[in-house]
Amino acid sequence: MVHSNNTDINIMIRIFHWFLVALFIALFITGNNNNGGNAIHIISGYLLTSFVLARIVWGFMGNENALWHNYLYSPKSTFNYLLKLSSLTPVKFKAHNPAGGTMILIMIIMLVAIITSGLLIQSLFELEGIFLLLATYVNDSQALIIKDIHFFLSYILLVTIGFHISGVIYSSYIYKANLPIMMVTGKITFFNKKKLIMSTYKYIALLSLYAFNVHSGAIDFNQLYRSWGVDITTINTTQGEQLWKRELIPNKSCTSCHTNNLKKNGTHVKTKKLIKPMSPKINQKRLTNTKKINKWLKRNCKFTYKRECTAAEKVNFIEFIRRN
Repeated sequence: MVHSNNTDINIMIRIFHWFLVALFIALFITGNNNNGGNAIHIISGYLLTSFVLARIVWGFMGNENALWHNYLYSPKSTFNYLLKLSSLTPVKFKAHNPAGGTMILIMIIMLVAIITSGLLIQSLFELEGIFLLLATYVNDSQALIIKDIHFFLSYILLVTIGFHISGVIYSSYIYKANLPIMMVTGKITFFNKKKLIMSTYKYIALLSLYAFNVHSGAIDFNQLYRSWGVDITTINTTQGEQLWKRELIPNKSCTSCHTNNLKKNGTHVKTKKLIKPMSPKINQKRLTNTKKINKWLKRNCKFTYKRECTAAEKVNFIEFIRRN
C-alpha cells in the first residue's frame, strides 16, 4: 500500500515486514497448538519483541518511507479516503495512503500490547521472564484475565491482518502493481489486470488450503509414557483418581474445578468460567495433542499442588482420565 514518487522500499522495512510475517505465523501456530508455553513460542516472542522495538526506533531515525510522520493522517482524511475506495481511482500520497498508514499504526500498537501481555504470561505461569517480580502482585484470577486478553488480541490482530491484505490486493488492482513483490525487491513491478486477478485467486486458494489443513493424529500413549521413563506395567489408575481428589492445599484439588464426574462440565473456582468435560469419551478434543497434554499437566500441577507432577503421577493422571 505504498504510493510514492520514490517507490523504492528501504531494506530495513522489507526485512522487518517479512520477519514479522514469519514470526507471527510461528507464534500463532505454537500459541494455539501448545497453549503458548513451548520453547519455539517463547523464543519467537522474544525475537518479535526485538524486531518491533527496532522498527519503532527506526520510525524516528530511518529513511523517508520508514518515518512515522508519513503514517499519520487525521480521522477525516482516513474516512474520506475510504469513501473513495469504490471509485477505483488511484490517488498519490507521499508514503502510505490514509487507510494503509492507519492500519500499520494500529497493528504496531496491537503488537506492543500482545508482546506485553505475553511477557506477563510467561512470568505468571512459567515463573520466569522479565516481569517475574510482578508475579507476587497478581492473583490467579487476574493472571487468567491477562491470558485471555493475550489470546483475544492475537485473534483481533489476525482479523486486522486480513484487512491489511485486502488493502494490498485492492491497491495492487487499481495500480496494476505487484506490491507484495515490491516488499521483497524494493522496486515496483507492474503487470496486467488479468494476471493480477489470477494470481490473487491462486494465492487465496493456497492460503485457504493451508489454513484448513489441520493435522490431527492419534497419540501412542505407551510410547509417550516410555519417553517419560515410566514402565507401563506400573500404571495405577486408582492412584490417579486419588491424586485427582487429593487436597495437598486446603480446599484445592482437581475436583474443585472439574468435579468428581469427568463426564460433566466443570466451573473454574475463581473465574466462574465453564470448563468442558475432561473425559475423552464425552469431549473428543481432550488428550489429542502431546504438547498440549504436557503444558496442561505442568500448568495445573503447579496451580493445584504448587509443584510439577512426577512422571508416574502424570501417567496415572492421564490413564484415570482416559478410562472415565
